[in-house]
Amino acid sequence: MHNIDLGIIGLFLLGTLWVAIVRGKKVESLKDFSVADRNFSLPVLVCTTAATWLGGGSSLGLSTRVFEYGYPILILVALQAFADLFLGVVVIPKMGRFHGCMTPGDMGAKAYGQYAKKIIGLSALIKTLGTFALQVSAMGFVFQYFLNIPFNLGVLFSVGIVLFYTMFGGVRAVVFTDVLQFCFIVVSVPSVCMFLLDYFGGYQKFFSQIPETHYSFVHTKADTGLLLTYFFAQFLPILNPLILHRFFISRGPKQMSKSMILTAILEFPFFFFIGLIGIAAYIIFPNIDSKLAFPHLISEFLPIGVKGIAASGLMAVIMSSADSALNLSTSTFLGDVLGLKEKTRSDEKRMRNWIWIFTPSAALFAMAIALIFKDILSIMVYFMSFWSPVAVVPLYAAIFGIKVSEKTFLYAVLGGIVSFIIWDVLNLVDLTYVPGFIVGMLGNAVVFFTRFFFFEPKSRFAPESQKKIIRIQRESSKKKPSFSEILNPARLEWLPATGFSVFVLCVYIAPNFMWIQKSTLVSGEMIFLKLFSGFLCVLLLLKGYWPKSLLRYFTAYWHFTVMITLPFTLMVQGLLGNLDTFGLTNLTLGLFLMALLVSWRVFMILFAGGSLLAFGLYILLCGGSCFDFASNDILLFVFSIIFSSLMGMVFSRKKEGDEFSAKQLEKYQANYISHELSTPLSTLGMRVFSLKNIAKKVEIKGSKEDVEGLQKNIEEIGNTVTRISQIQQLSIRQLKGTNKELFVHKENIGDILREAIDIYPLPPEEKGEIFILKGLIQDALISTHKSAMIQVMHNLFKNAYEAFCGQGRRGSQLRIEIEIEVDEDKVVVAIQDNGPGMQPDVLENIFDPMFTTKSSGMGIGLSYCKEIIDLSQGEMRVRSQPDQGTEIVMVFEKHR
Repeated sequence: MHNIDLGIIGLFLLGTLWVAIVRGKKVESLKDFSVADRNFSLPVLVCTTAATWLGGGSSLGLSTRVFEYGYPILILVALQAFADLFLGVVVIPKMGRFHGCMTPGDMGAKAYGQYAKKIIGLSALIKTLGTFALQVSAMGFVFQYFLNIPFNLGVLFSVGIVLFYTMFGGVRAVVFTDVLQFCFIVVSVPSVCMFLLDYFGGYQKFFSQIPETHYSFVHTKADTGLLLTYFFAQFLPILNPLILHRFFISRGPKQMSKSMILTAILEFPFFFFIGLIGIAAYIIFPNIDSKLAFPHLISEFLPIGVKGIAASGLMAVIMSSADSALNLSTSTFLGDVLGLKEKTRSDEKRMRNWIWIFTPSAALFAMAIALIFKDILSIMVYFMSFWSPVAVVPLYAAIFGIKVSEKTFLYAVLGGIVSFIIWDVLNLVDLTYVPGFIVGMLGNAVVFFTRFFFFEPKSRFAPESQKKIIRIQRESSKKKPSFSEILNPARLEWLPATGFSVFVLCVYIAPNFMWIQKSTLVSGEMIFLKLFSGFLCVLLLLKGYWPKSLLRYFTAYWHFTVMITLPFTLMVQGLLGNLDTFGLTNLTLGLFLMALLVSWRVFMILFAGGSLLAFGLYILLCGGSCFDFASNDILLFVFSIIFSSLMGMVFSRKKEGDEFSAKQLEKYQANYISHELSTPLSTLGMRVFSLKNIAKKVEIKGSKEDVEGLQKNIEEIGNTVTRISQIQQLSIRQLKGTNKELFVHKENIGDILREAIDIYPLPPEEKGEIFILKGLIQDALISTHKSAMIQVMHNLFKNAYEAFCGQGRRGSQLRIEIEIEVDEDKVVVAIQDNGPGMQPDVLENIFDPMFTTKSSGMGIGLSYCKEIIDLSQGEMRVRSQPDQGTEIVMVFEKHR
């Protein structure tokens, strides 16, 4: 390879390490390593899910098989996208009860007990180690080819890179390197196809050169077995542990469902491109080793510079799956197989040592597998056999609410393993072409459901009321409008109907009176359509003269006018003009304009409706000569439609979100200030009440102690008023975006906690029983704003107190234990209560603004707390389980 291409590859590898170091997080516990804070955005989650799923088996493995057998393999592999759509639409939305798990074994423990945790964890460990070995093997081939190094050394080099950032950066390093790698994937793979099609002279000439042998489904019996294996492996939604892990790091089922659906959509063009590359490699270089078809095509065919980008993209495809598999392997071994738990800070430090021990060990084991099984497909099928017969059926049953005893689970696992072993020992795969892991799944299912129907009580169907412990009510900032709300006249205030109408009259009507159209195809029909569009726009301009009875339909009329004027008219023009450049350009610009006028949901509705009407009219006008277009014109037309739709969704959704956010800003800020003033005002009210009682005593007795008490209460009132003023100042600074300037003061967190407890509005005798302050160290210094931090503590105390009392228990029985630890560069504050704890679906949303489970709550307290902790150069973690209390851990950078 040229030095420029080698430089691009080097920059990619260095960029991967740089992203891992910058975006990765120092691993303090197994949770940090496995799932971090479960707060990744949807675009990031889509990138990491897609990049993880489109690994070496989907690139090198697929291109190899397409090179050998042709497009039938591609068709079967494409079934994976349908399986993933099924997961995203049907399965993942039902997995709410499992959010909060870190490993597949945790799911098994929730459904069937601790034995299930170890068994499912072990099978997931073997599966993920096999996946890592598969990717490492693919990386060995890639490094061997592009860097001209031996295969064994390429495997060692790739393992070293992935091991470094996975072990030290945890899942955050994995996720954000996946984002970088995804960007290389979406640039490089289509670029290779673009150069290939240019080389062949278009799609038609490319497909005309494909040999007939590569269109046939079956050549030999071995081919039949291979095709059947692919069919079962790809079409069945196997609940791959890597996909489960992406669910564990997501914010919840709703976000992961969207991510999986978008990933499935991305798979269709990806598989098409990879298949095209495999076939092209066979046409151009029919005598090369099929395993090197993809890299050889890149090396010998692409120009300098593009070659380096494409090679980096191929590496990105593989590395993005390897790091995820290694991360999950370590998490599964430590959490499920060994059953290690983290209850104290010392446990977390010990777990960090285990991570540093096992992760390199797992990488070395997988590397050995890669050196033994050099065939990528063999690795994939072999290690799938350790997962599917054991875990798939029981996990599906648990997800869909079928509950059985632990004994039934164990019998089912035994049935799956025995079925697989018998099938393999008798070598029935060669006779039936059905892979053993499918038979193992069937054996597991037969035993599972036989015991369920004949030996388990029917009440084990989990009632719907138990599937969701608590129903979350979101405020309007999270609520999506229904279809009727989309077309509500109240949303008309921002519709630019007048400006749009004038624009259409100038562009559609005026030119027809300035020159005569030369094209006979558009002179009649198109003038009529443009005049009709102009007529509709004139009625829009005359809105002020509409009868009141018709104004209620104005929104629907506006949308109808936009649909007729833009997608319908312009698509008819493009079809009648034989999809020429002029027509397609107008269509693209028109759809882009529509995106700026309406919300993204309305955009999709109008686009679909206008397109159907346009095709219907075109069929009526052309009769039997419809759709006689050149293939290149059709592809350009499809590209214009897809491009316009995607751009429309991006721009219209952003516009809708910006407008909605602006409307919610005032409400949020008002609630913000109101909420944060409530606790100081409560303190002030209690002090006033105390003053009244003391004043009465002073009037009667006039003792010295009462006078001192009166003075003390007055002083407390003054301090409270000062805190209110400081909080108001902080709120104003937040509106201006200058509140960071207030969080640079050196404060002792121990003194802040002591003062927060002292002035918290509870009777003195209760404070001494409820609050337990331990480990108060004088050098626990942090950079913060004192009043804001006191307010944070009061919010946390208030939440614990109200949750405890909400269970019908007396507040004096509450215990809030606060412990401070200080090391060289960190200050850790842990607040543990004995309250009712939180359900997983509540825990995942607690930091969302406007989210609350209280009937009178505003949903601002914890989001405010997290913001203050962030401004204080800290991090806030919450650990909570039902009936086991809640622990809040705040980790601050030590003030220097």
